[in-house]
Amino acid sequence: MKKLADMYDIYTGTHGVFRTLYTVTTFKNLMDKAGIVAADADDYYFNYYSPSKLINERMQRILEAVYNFDWTADHSGDISQNIITQWSNLFKALYGNKYARLLEMIDVDYNPIENYDRYESLLKEYSSSGTSSEDATRGNTGTVSTVDQIEGFNSNSFQDSDKVTRTDNLSESNDIDREHADEGTEENTNHIHGNIGVTTAEQMLTGYTDFWSRFNLLEIMCRDFDAIITTTTF
Repeated sequence: MKKLADMYDIYTGTHGVFRTLYTVTTFKNLMDKAGIVAADADDYYFNYYSPSKLINERMQRILEAVYNFDWTADHSGDISQNIITQWSNLFKALYGNKYARLLEMIDVDYNPIENYDRYESLLKEYSSSGTSSEDATRGNTGTVSTVDQIEGFNSNSFQDSDKVTRTDNLSESNDIDREHADEGTEENTNHIHGNIGVTTAEQMLTGYTDFWSRFNLLEIMCRDFDAIITTTTF
């Protein structure tokens, strides 16, 4: 069986699996967030991480049958773009979902000392209707008297000749009816979060720092490339 370094001796290629993956949005975002430079990652994988590892039997057969790889030729520290592309495509097909989930995990915004986080959305619907009435009555009562006077032929004073008295009873009433209706919705959102005491803030911070100190995206990606290209048998 052949070693990975048998394909290039010392890798100095201008392209590589990490540089090819970097053209895919998910991997680009992941590598940027982890501070991984694609060219440096290719150099690390091919020259430091896996050069002495044996190529697995199936991959060796593919290299020879599909790509007519000649192990005795001088490859000048490079691997053909076709082979690099095939390895990268296999990586995406096998692990694309895994790395999409890793990106979601890294993108989550959370407080490391809180272990309770809940959002409640409350929707209240309301409606009301009714009728109101108003009765208004206004009255006016009064007496009006009219007197006619005449002067006698043998007197200088006036005497009543006709007298008319009229009594008026006036009233005015108004009936007013009003109807009203009102309806709508009211939405409120509650955010309840904090530490409910199951784990102390100190313990949570310790777990947080321990996890991220062990989490190494470059190492994870290199192991997954090894699963495609190399074998664990030495």
